[in-house]
Amino acid sequence: MRFRLIMPFLALVAGLQSALLPGAGAGNSTSGLRTEFGEVRLPKLAIGKSYSVWRLAETALVLRNTGDAAMDVRVDILVPSHHDLRPGAQPLPDPLWVGLERTRLLLPARSVTRTDVRVTLPYDPDLAGKTFQVDLRTSTMDETGHRTSGQVHRLLFTVAMDYRDDTEAQFSSRTQER
Repeated sequence: MRFRLIMPFLALVAGLQSALLPGAGAGNSTSGLRTEFGEVRLPKLAIGKSYSVWRLAETALVLRNTGDAAMDVRVDILVPSHHDLRPGAQPLPDPLWVGLERTRLLLPARSVTRTDVRVTLPYDPDLAGKTFQVDLRTSTMDETGHRTSGQVHRLLFTVAMDYRDDTEAQFSSRTQER
């Protein structure tokens, strides 16, 4: 009950903060860059399959340039260190499991674009039941190609059991008993 009352209040405060204070608010503005992704959780991803976060959770990494100049933005996939993990999560074993539609974006002044995040899991039954975390870092780049600022977003996903293996094991044990 208390959580339900606090969340709308916090949303109101964040909205007022972003309206009244330039460079503050939910998107954590950095040199005119605002992002929408934050922390996304995906439940029950099957092993051996590929997923689009946009299609599955209707959440893409949205980038907004609120400034008056174009900006170069880079998105990197990071395996978080143990102290950055959410409770119950493990670091992503292989960064190649996560891909981005676009990793480098040139945002014109006062524009919005998005990039999809894709997760592809190998077929490994030992992954079932585990929750993995991967971080995405959005950074603005200067003229020399060096990062000037950035922010980190989290993607957590839980791997579902592959029930086909259980069915096949039960079926083969029944046929061997006969």
